[in-house]
Amino acid sequence: MRILSCFPRPANLRMLSTWLSPDDAGRLFEACLTVPGPGFRVVFGVSANTRGGWVSLDEARALGYSPADDAEAFAAELIAAHGEPDPGHDPVLRYLGGEFTLEDARVPRA
Repeated sequence: MRILSCFPRPANLRMLSTWLSPDDAGRLFEACLTVPGPGFRVVFGVSANTRGGWVSLDEARALGYSPADDAEAFAAELIAAHGEPDPGHDPVLRYLGGEFTLEDARVPRA
């Protein structure tokens, strides 16, 4: 299960796309634990966000997950605080890797 951002409410503009509400997290875990014969799947944990689209919910839905929440309920507040998101010019908002896509990202070396 790949959970992108699970918090009580989205904390930044990026989370308008990646947010998983606590209630939807419960629904997702319940679906994963109760489906007969789930097999092996890569399941993304996000809510039904209007600004989603980075990941597919198809595998989660195949397990019976039905997200009910949407980060868009918090969009006006976040945009008022941080400005209108511009994915075309901000790689943190454009790419799934977020801050790790930045040139100066500090990635620990093994």
